Amino acid sequence: MLGGSKNMGFGYDVTYGGLSAKFVKEDRSIQVIGSTNYETKIKGTDKSEFDLLLDARLRMKAFQSDSFRVDRFCGFGFQMNDTHTTNVSQTNIWLEFGVAPELFITDSLSVEIPLGFRLLMVGETGSGVDNGFTRFGTFGSGATLAGVSFNYYFGK
Repeated sequence: MLGGSKNMGFGYDVTYGGLSAKFVKEDRSIQVIGSTNYETKIKGTDKSEFDLLLDARLRMKAFQSDSFRVDRFCGFGFQMNDTHTTNVSQTNIWLEFGVAPELFITDSLSVEIPLGFRLLMVGETGSGVDNGFTRFGTFGSGATLAGVSFNYYFGK
């Protein structure tokens, strides 16, 4: 059977450029995506920079064949964007809904292309700056190698 018979998967998610962990139970799974970035203090700036992104998705099987599976998902995430300037940073949060077609190359190795809609709430860059905004849009990586997420599943 496909990766759905496995109980855990690790991989790279192209949507946010982060590492992905999937916890699978029958036709449902929870996916957690995370990435970080750290930059040392640059000469002439105030401080070092640390960025963090976390996203969680509840996935449910929509279709499955011998080597192909489609999950629908909904998720919630946040991103802290720091800068090299003191008191200038930004926190963004979002809700997302979509589908993730997943092609299994072997029983344990797959590639997928997540596609969907996102409601993004972008925070202010500083106290009292009033430059936050809300954006509704689509996301997807296209059918290119650079836009493919990889997963490797582990069995029971």
